Amino acid sequence: YIKSKQEGNTKMADKLEAAISDLETQLIQHKESLSQIAKNSLASKQILEHLKEKKRSEEERVVHLSMSSTKRKYTQLEAALPVPDTDEANRVDDQELTTRSFVLFRDGYTFLHGHDSKDTQLGQLLVEVAANNGYELARAYCLREGWGEEMMTLDESFRIVREAASSGCC
Repeated sequence: YIKSKQEGNTKMADKLEAAISDLETQLIQHKESLSQIAKNSLASKQILEHLKEKKRSEEERVVHLSMSSTKRKYTQLEAALPVPDTDEANRVDDQELTTRSFVLFRDGYTFLHGHDSKDTQLGQLLVEVAANNGYELARAYCLREGWGEEMMTLDESFRIVREAASSGCC
């Protein structure tokens, strides 16, 4: 009886050892799979970061190019203005500059309130160009936004906005 019990225990121990060995093999395989998944995940994260950086640099390049082309466009526009000879020519040129400045301000204001960050940067640029051209409402807006505070005082800004509102331009 004892001998049969020992044989049964030995068989049971052999089966348990085989089961443990199988479990250890499966554990090693799972660890290798997890290691491979971790490597793939790391590679995917690196690729994703690279793509994000590439997208960010492309967006910055587009903004830079659009701002540069806009600056060139308006610089060329200003350079192309003829030098007036008479007071009448000065008055006409001032009206044209005011009209162009108003259009710049209007377009810039529209871009500023767009949803795209490159549009807001372009909008700020257009408003600043209008302010530099002497368009008072653009100068007041720049001061209100904190752009180029050296242009005028806050009281002057409020005066300009009040005058513009009373004249019905906005």
